[in-house]
Amino acid sequence: MTDNPFDLDYRESAAELDDFAEVLAADAPTTTGPTYHGDLLQGSDEWLQTRCGLLTASEMKLII
Repeated sequence: MTDNPFDLDYRESAAELDDFAEVLAADAPTTTGPTYHGDLLQGSDEWLQTRCGLLTASEMKLII
């Protein structure tokens, strides 16, 4: 076994893997489902303001 992480025989210790798993779990983003705004009229200023800064399917077509 070697302590060089670029060596093909390198293996992480169990303690290092456990620490890494804790970091990943702590930084994992929380996701929610869609948010419905039934009180907003589509295309209105309030509707546009609510969508401002959100990645939506209609904007995704421009990225892909």
